[in-house]
This record gives sequence, structure tokens and C-alpha cells, in this order.
Amino acid sequence: MDIQTDVEVGSVFAKDFRILRRLRSGGMGSVFIVEQVSTAKQRALKLLAPSLADNPDIRERFVREAQAASAIDSDHVVEIVCGGIDEPTSTPYLVMELLRGEDLADRIERGGPMTVSEVELVMSQLGHALSLAHAKGIVHRDLKPENVFLATSRRGDAVLCAKILDFGVAKLLTENASQAGTLPVGSPAYMAPEQTDAYGNITAAADVWSLGLLAFFLLVGRSYWVAGDNGSVPALLREVCFEPLEPPTERLARFNVSATLPEGFDAWFLQCVERDISQRFATAREAIAAYPREPKLAAPTSERPNERNDDSQRSSQLDGVMLSKSPSVPPPKATLKRLRNAALLVVGAGVAAGSIGGLGAFAMTRQRPAPAKQSVASSQPAPQKPSINVEAVAPPPLLEDLDDEPNAPAKQPRPSAAPASAAASAPTAPVQGSCKPGQAQLERGLCIDVHEATVGEYLRCVADHKCPPLTGIVAYDGLRPDLAQRYQVLCNRDADSPTMPVNCVDIAAAETFCEWRGARLPTSVEWLAAVRNGGHTPYPWGMEPPSAGRVNACGEECETWAFANGIFVKHLYEASDGHPKTAAPGSFPAGASSDGVQDLIGNLAEWVVTPDKGVATARGGSYLSNRFEHFVEPTTLRRTATSHTIGFRCAGK
Repeated sequence: MDIQTDVEVGSVFAKDFRILRRLRSGGMGSVFIVEQVSTAKQRALKLLAPSLADNPDIRERFVREAQAASAIDSDHVVEIVCGGIDEPTSTPYLVMELLRGEDLADRIERGGPMTVSEVELVMSQLGHALSLAHAKGIVHRDLKPENVFLATSRRGDAVLCAKILDFGVAKLLTENASQAGTLPVGSPAYMAPEQTDAYGNITAAADVWSLGLLAFFLLVGRSYWVAGDNGSVPALLREVCFEPLEPPTERLARFNVSATLPEGFDAWFLQCVERDISQRFATAREAIAAYPREPKLAAPTSERPNERNDDSQRSSQLDGVMLSKSPSVPPPKATLKRLRNAALLVVGAGVAAGSIGGLGAFAMTRQRPAPAKQSVASSQPAPQKPSINVEAVAPPPLLEDLDDEPNAPAKQPRPSAAPASAAASAPTAPVQGSCKPGQAQLERGLCIDVHEATVGEYLRCVADHKCPPLTGIVAYDGLRPDLAQRYQVLCNRDADSPTMPVNCVDIAAAETFCEWRGARLPTSVEWLAAVRNGGHTPYPWGMEPPSAGRVNACGEECETWAFANGIFVKHLYEASDGHPKTAAPGSFPAGASSDGVQDLIGNLAEWVVTPDKGVATARGGSYLSNRFEHFVEPTTLRRTATSHTIGFRCAGK
């Protein structure tokens, strides 16, 4: 019996699934909408085509591959409810969640190209699913618009939710064709060159090839290939395997099509479709981490280098590892100048000029990437990791406008630059003088806490009925709803972790705590005075760039954690600092300032007081910071904002 055609509406399949209607049919089989009798929920039932189901080996591998695919723990892979072989018909089947929405092919046909920001979101979601699959040794092999579904959010909001269909099935079909010595099953418009070989070695890089072509399709609204999606197979394969691969911008000119591509897309795309597999991104994780984002540059509101009061910086520092721009894109010269000024101002205890660029701050410069090895078909170099060069810069005089801030320390004459060897010496013990225990004394008698405030300290204030409770809520403008829910677990609020730094509190709660302590929050200038290390060096600990062991920022452990949570980032340094999240204050003694102040850079950004009382400002970067400028740029938010990346310390006797 042909179960694909003879199944009747209203009949019950596999004892628990009442057939409602046929959804679609294809070479692999048919999909039906069913009602699960035991739960009264609607599901999708997939039945393997009879021509494949008759083979016992294929039936077994179908179930085995489906089980492997169900182990991919991602919201962006269609959920497999159950599967098996129906005894009366000997038909392999899968029961999956029933998705509401449309696939990417229908979305483009209906609405035309997607926006740059929409494609960026879809790419990040697909990257999450593929990264987890590749880590388990699973390769999709047939990634195409028809196999990516834009599902309606169950929360009812407008956030796109992309889900990959048919994991494991493509591998099954390819293995079967390979054993028969025939052309592998696949979609010519999206298959990698190695997939045209019936006995080819297929790796995760095959999915990367498809991912690049898919991104072009979403941004442009048509296939990259001259023959198009539906061209003849010989014509498509000739383009895939032999003809020169033009950069997307040149291909748009050939098509006489206008489309918006993110800056740096040409280089990223060409590395995705590099025919030399060794030069292609090896996995989706690498490809998505390098995916080019639009530059988010903000012009200063005035000519004076004052702190900005807008919200344009929040996503770069609060989300830390989210949607950061590709490091292969050099910033405009004006941006370089603003960032260089920001670095010099920090060295001289000034206020950093607010601008987000693609270059490291704190007197860091990026060297031009070396040319990448290219194949004959490639016309642009692949994105390269930047190398960092530290410049020894003499600090400038203090800015005149520092006196605009309340409680600013008296201006000091500019000290001479200390030699690098002296700057890199071990930190001294905190100087207390007339300060309280646990505080360091800076210039002109300024007292500032050596450590960030901890959960245990804050809970004592709560027990004294002076401080509001720790709610563990992350909330600030611009935070995506899905991430807002995910970030709650990063709040330190339990009595079981009293030594962790307190975060997820707004600036008013921080001010209340410091008042309870008989102190106050430091001003921005005071905080910078603690950072500047006597005015000699761009970092509290000396001249070297941030490194594992000196600062809790985004190392390899952060990158691993971020990918596991659907956030795609490249690490700041090639090492693990041992703390994927916050660390207990004082865990990085090598990163202390010459005055013995700990964790000014990294771990948590810290609330500071600025002249503008209408906003809340934080400084110093966090455990999620993966760009150098996070350490120098202020973050400005509403005063009611709370973040998993912001804590505080107190100042004053």
C-alpha cells in the first residue's frame, strides 16, 4: 500500500495522530497536518517516500538520523516530537512541531528582499542552529530557502524566528546515493562543489557555502547564479564548479539590480563560497562570527569631548557580544581620529569622546590586515583577524572642562611618561591613609572602594531596610525580548553567592547603597582618575593590551558560552580567563591599578555620576566585552535601566 496517497483524512496513524490534511509532498515523502489524540495538539507528520521506505537500511538510518537531529538543542531547529516505524505499514515517520508562517522562498517571493537588519537576525539564528549541529558532527547538506521557515512567534511579538527543517534527512539521501555511485541528492543552486562528487568528503564547510548563497538571496531577492534558482542543472553546475565567482557588488551590476548590502559583505561572501575548502570558513560558527554588520557610528553632539546622553551605545556594551561589526571593516578616518582622542583623554584622566568605531581605544591602533590567500576565482581577500599594536603615548594635560563635574579632583600638573618596564611592574598594596578599610586613596585624598560592591554587602543593606531588594531583572531600551528573558540568569542576586559583584540594579539603588555605607557613587572624573594609573599608562596595570589574567572580559570561555546561548562573537583575546560570567571581585590581581584598585576594567561596568542627572552612565566594560572601545566608551541609559553587565563601587570616606 502507498501510505503517501492512501492515507485518509480522519484516519489515525501510529495510534495517536489523526490525519487532518496533506500539507505538501516531495521526493523525500509527504507531510500532513495531524492532531495528536493524546494531547489534542496539532502537529506535522512526515512520512518517508515509499521508494526509500522499502529499503530496511534506509528505514533504520532515517530514525537514527532523526534522533541525532533532535539532539540539536536550539530554538532555531524544528522540534521533533517523536518518530519511529509504523508497524501496520512499515513506514518510517517523524512527528514535528507544526509551524505557522512561511519559508524563506515564499517570504522573498511575496515581499521582495529583506532588510539588512532582518537578514542579520536570520543569519545569527541559523548560525546558532548550525553551530550546535556542526559541534555534534551533523551536517545539513541541503540548506536552501525552502528548508528555512520563518515561524510566527508564540509570544505574539514581531521578532523573526527562523527554523531549519530536514536535519539529517539530506545526509541520509546523500549517503544512499553515494553508495549507489549516483549523483548525490541536493539543490544545485545551493550545494557546494564537493557535493557534486558522489564520493566526496562532505564537511561542515558545505553548509557554509549554502549559508553565503542564502544570505545573498535574502538581501538581493534572487539567486547569485546567472542561471537562476531554476536554471538547467548542467548550467548551474558549470557555474558552481568552474566559472569565476564575482563579488556580490559586481554580480548586482551584471544583473542591473539595486540592493543594500552590509559593508564588508563582498569579502565575507567570497570566503563562504571559496572553492578551496581549506580557505573557506570551516564551520557556521566561524562564518557567523565574521558576518559583516552595519557600522553604527554616532557623531558627537558638540565639539567638546563630553559624554553623550543618547542611547546609541547600549547594544555595543550592554549586550557586549551581540551584533558587533566585522573586524575586517576599517573605520572612516574621522572615526579613527575620534577614537584616538578618546584614548588620549583616558590616559590624561579626561572624559572619553563618545563615538563607536571599529578600532581599539586606549591608544590602540589596528594594522592593515595582511592579504589573504586567494583562489583563482576569488577577487577579494578574506576577512583577517586584526593584529594589535600598542603605542606609548605621553598623556595630554587635563581638560579644562573637567571642573564641570561635581566633586572633580583638583587638576594636577602633567607627569612625565614612565618607562614601560616601570608601568608594567606589580601593583602596590592599596594606600588607605585616612580612607576606610577596603578603600584606596588616590590623588588629593580621594577615597574609592578597592572592590566592586558584592551581593553579600548589598543584602545586608536590604536586611537593614535601606536598599530595595535584588529583583534579578534585566531591562533597558533596545533589548530584544528573547534576550531579556535569557539574560535574567546572569543576575547575581542569591545569598548563595555573596562574594559575587552585585549587578542588575539601577543607578538609584546603587546610590542608596552607597549612602547607607556613608559614601556615594564616584563621579565619572573620579572613576577615570582611578583608572589612569597615575597618568602614565593607558591601562590600570601598564602598557600591554588586555589579556587573560589581567581582566575579566570575553575570552575563549565567553565565546563558547555565547554561542551556546545564541549570541555570536569573536573573543577579545586568544585564551580563557576562567570566568564565562562575572568573577568574584579581586580575582584578577594582575589587573589592579598602581593604587591597588581592582576590576576597574572588565568584570562589570560601573555606574558613575555625571552632570546630566536625567540619565545614568556606566564605564569600564564587562565580562562580555569583546571590543577594546568597550573599556573607554561610556554607556548612557535611562535611570531606571538595569543590566547584567553593570554594577558599581562607592567613593568618599
